[in-house]
Amino acid sequence: MRRLWQHLNGKQRLMAVAVLVFAGLLLVQYSGVLPSELPLPDSIRALQAKRAELQERVRMLRLRQEREERVLAGIKALAAPFWEVERSSPEAVVTAEFQRLARENQVRIATIRQARTREYLGLKHVREVEFDVQVNGTMKEISRLLTPLGTARPAFFWSQCTIRPDNPKTPKTVRLNGKLRALVLSAEATRFLAGEGSVDGEGG
Repeated sequence: MRRLWQHLNGKQRLMAVAVLVFAGLLLVQYSGVLPSELPLPDSIRALQAKRAELQERVRMLRLRQEREERVLAGIKALAAPFWEVERSSPEAVVTAEFQRLARENQVRIATIRQARTREYLGLKHVREVEFDVQVNGTMKEISRLLTPLGTARPAFFWSQCTIRPDNPKTPKTVRLNGKLRALVLSAEATRFLAGEGSVDGEGG
């Protein structure tokens, strides 16, 4: 191209420049691009700056999301012992789980009284479910129930528990009498742990 340009005389060079300018104008006219929209150095730098700004905003949003996810994961870990019951009766859910554990471990429940629900330490989003149970069986059978009860999640807590032989002189079986408790989260707190909202502050 440089050699060709050198072989052109002054008039030919002027004509070539005019043709190039005319071709550029035609390109702009029929491509729908305004001269101000052409990727000139200043506009390219502005676009690059804008892209860098958007990339930084995306990075900050990702960091914020990761922090929120870590916080929520920590809250969920702390809430593992609590029962999340949003729509069903907490009393029915808790006692049904106790009965399931007894069946799975082949332990016969002698009696189970109706569960009671009450406030727990004045907390707005936690309530306590408590029920009385009596279980009869060998010590080995009772142990088969106590072990999973102690590791269950959500958790059971004994507020009272006594184990006595059926006959002090010639014991064959033992009898467990106790009060079991479970701490149940409110529906609002349950939705929060599922990432579906927020919770109000605790109050009396």
